[in-house]
Amino acid sequence: FGATVPQGEACPVDPFKLYTMSFAQLVVALCMLLLALSAASRCFPRFTVLYKMRPTDIMTAILSVCGTFSHWLFLAELKINPAHDIFHLFFLVSLGHLLACYAINVLVLRMVLVSYIVDTPWWRKHRRHCRLILITSAFNVRFLRITQCRLLHFDLFHIHFGTPSKMAVVFANMGLSTIFQDFCQGFGQCFVRLVWAHQAPRVSVLSISLACFNIIVALCQYGIARSQRVAYERVVRLLGVRRLTAGFFDVGAGLGKGMAVQMKRITDAPAPKALQDKKDEPDGDINPTELDAIQAAMYVSQLYNEEQQQRQKLGLADGGSEPSDA
Repeated sequence: FGATVPQGEACPVDPFKLYTMSFAQLVVALCMLLLALSAASRCFPRFTVLYKMRPTDIMTAILSVCGTFSHWLFLAELKINPAHDIFHLFFLVSLGHLLACYAINVLVLRMVLVSYIVDTPWWRKHRRHCRLILITSAFNVRFLRITQCRLLHFDLFHIHFGTPSKMAVVFANMGLSTIFQDFCQGFGQCFVRLVWAHQAPRVSVLSISLACFNIIVALCQYGIARSQRVAYERVVRLLGVRRLTAGFFDVGAGLGKGMAVQMKRITDAPAPKALQDKKDEPDGDINPTELDAIQAAMYVSQLYNEEQQQRQKLGLADGGSEPSDA
């Protein structure tokens, strides 16, 4: 085990290394194929179900579990490999750490389920069908992200327990709990690999690579989720409401009949004052499809304020008092 030969012909292909590396590469290749199909389906209206799919959530969820299983394989090879007596000590320390991480994952998974998911219609419908997902998520809670990958028409993969920004933050916070596992395990595996080189476990390279990948993905997902949440909260503050719902722009949702008429004629309305700082379009018309979320919120907020001022001028406000935000 770990012997060095002068010629490459004398070193046969290791099936263990081949199968483990091939599986990880196969997962990445399939997800890249799904990502390409999702991007290409934009041009074909009949395949919009592919366009809404999230292959990155599938890939990151599967690779997170692969990273956890590679840590366990690393432990098994530490126990089997008698290259050095200290390997037994590394085995005991890593085993205790992985068991502690398993307990943390179960605790985090239970907290998320109780706090956000158990009271949703999705859970009442699929709680008997997602047992395998929950069991796998106990090893790595980031695997639960696969429930929001929107895979075809399977409702199991269309979880919903709040606004998209809220769900993103919840899943991102779950992902941060796995950094403790990947960082500690990856650090120990790097030490074993650097000191004992080829006598280290055969899965060490794959395990270290997956640990680094999962740490980077967890940090990126957290940063993106927080930025989305900040943008959502900014829109909510601009509109003066507690949250945005699907019926917010309806006639009876607090905007008034005049506001509904203005929203129907939004393409013919002049640019709001908040957006007239552009020198190239000082008084041009507004196309709502070209506005981002913040600009659209500013536009709607100003239209709302103008309607309230118009109602006060016409004597529609009660006693001339300021309109409440309720």
